[in-house]
Amino acid sequence: MKKHLNIYITVALLATVSVLPACTEKKDGPVLATVGMEKIYEQDLNERIVQFPPQTQAYLQDKANKVKLLDQMVDEIVLVKYAKKQGINRSDDYKAQLKEAKKQLLLAQLIQDKVDGNLSVDETEIAQYYEQNKAQFAPVERRRVSHILTKTNADAEKALRELRNGTSFEAVARKHSIDPSKENGGDLGWIVKEQVVPEFAKAAYQISAKGRRSGIIKSQFGYHIIKLVDVNTRPAISLEQASAQIEQQLTSQRRQDAFDTMLKEAKDAVKIVKNVSELK
Repeated sequence: MKKHLNIYITVALLATVSVLPACTEKKDGPVLATVGMEKIYEQDLNERIVQFPPQTQAYLQDKANKVKLLDQMVDEIVLVKYAKKQGINRSDDYKAQLKEAKKQLLLAQLIQDKVDGNLSVDETEIAQYYEQNKAQFAPVERRRVSHILTKTNADAEKALRELRNGTSFEAVARKHSIDPSKENGGDLGWIVKEQVVPEFAKAAYQISAKGRRSGIIKSQFGYHIIKLVDVNTRPAISLEQASAQIEQQLTSQRRQDAFDTMLKEAKDAVKIVKNVSELK
């Protein structure tokens, strides 16, 4: 019931701007419902549907599901009318939330118009990035490791003594480790040297054979004992395989650059005075 209610509220909130027909706007198509003096046209329903992700839009092509959505749109108008009769729209809390919502909507529209609307990455740029950063996509040695992480060196020494006395690495990890991986016997899965902190990477890649372990290694997270489980090599990643990742990375960077430029331009146009000394 709670999950259903949350979905319903999400749909209702999505519709609060678009569902109520504008009095001055001429609508196309037949009237699907009348609620008091207000009408819901086929155009209103179609405009609602395109606000959803493609998968949901496909779901809403079925007539029975369109009827369900129409019922929700009717309920929204009913509830809005009821809220106004209750004076909710005149309350200070509502006005404060409406003011904040308008600000957030304005900022979202600004970013959409001035930042996201001008972003594009073509195939030539993707290929150029791939060529200039081939090291990122070259074959790389991966290691599957497990570890025991403790807060203090004394705790790590205690765990190491148990290992030397023959207790399995998995059992000692479950008993002494403070890392969530303890639930899996310390298993961290496959790692690449550049993806972990230097002290851990150096120790993990110095272990000479599968099944062997390191001594106690200190990092910013605490004290580790590392066990090498397996070794393999990740094949080179082709341009085709990397294309989507590169496009996402370039788009993200350009989005940030465009936002920073816009923000600087906006700041340059207004005088800003901060009284940080007044903070308590």
